[in-house]
Amino acid sequence: PKYEIFNFIKEKYHGDFIVIGDRFVDIEIAKVHNLQSIGCLYGFGSYEELKEATFLAKEITELKDLIYNIK
Repeated sequence: PKYEIFNFIKEKYHGDFIVIGDRFVDIEIAKVHNLQSIGCLYGFGSYEELKEATFLAKEITELKDLIYNIK
């Protein structure tokens, strides 16, 4: 599963992470690893699939503000 692949990423790169994605498996990574997430409604996933994301972006132009405002 994608959430297991993230273990390799966090070993190689240290710091804070935000998961940004357009499918449930992306949001699942955030849930499993207790991370903030942004569900991208302009991608392939539906609202129903992404509703558990910390934040939702309807357009790509929203990402910059969402990323910089996550604490």
